[in-house]
Amino acid sequence: PHDTFADYADTLVQFGYVSQFTCVWPFIPVCAVINNVFEVRSSAFQRVVPQRTSSMGSWNLFLRFNNIWAIFINVALICYASGLLESFFPTCVQLQVSTDYAQHLPAMVPNFSCIASSDRFAIFVVLEHVLVLVYVTLTLSINAVPSSIKRILKTKDRVLKEHFAAHVTTHDDDNDQRRRDLSHDHDDQAAKHAILHDQLAALLADRRQCVAPSPRHAPPVASGRRPGVKSPIKKFKVDP
Repeated sequence: PHDTFADYADTLVQFGYVSQFTCVWPFIPVCAVINNVFEVRSSAFQRVVPQRTSSMGSWNLFLRFNNIWAIFINVALICYASGLLESFFPTCVQLQVSTDYAQHLPAMVPNFSCIASSDRFAIFVVLEHVLVLVYVTLTLSINAVPSSIKRILKTKDRVLKEHFAAHVTTHDDDNDQRRRDLSHDHDDQAAKHAILHDQLAALLADRRQCVAPSPRHAPPVASGRRPGVKSPIKKFKVDP
């Protein structure tokens, strides 16, 4: 099977760059989209067998950590590494105008003479707490599975259960009918065997009566000598 670790790693590293450093250069997402277009077209030549999976696994935890970490990175870059924070303070804007430095754009470097480090740290703490709270609220309020998909899944589950229950009921009825048919067939076979047994017994009784000899035609009693042999005992006639 295809190893998806490298694909996930490349995609999530790119997502990390986009989510953490967009405030420094706003064209990072555009470059990422162009790169992904070429990446998709080049990956189309690879013969990969798709496999079903329930989730991204541990990469989902990485995404959550990256989102929270991106909040800290962006707020820190805004407060300490760029001049975007100065554009929200009128005094800093007036100072920028008086020095005639990029009047139509915010300063690219922070001006610590206008906003001290302690003030920047306080702004950093407030901003990151607010953004983390917003992120957690959105994460808890938005379901991983949309409600419409949940309704569809529940409907399919209910239909499958009803179909399975009907199939089980029909199967039980078929089994009962089959048992009744087998019992009826067994009774019929037993009755047929009994009839055949009675007929055979009557036939044997009739045959015995036909074969049995009558008293008038009883066979002669054996005299103890063989036929055709004269007896050596002579018969004497006694004179009266």
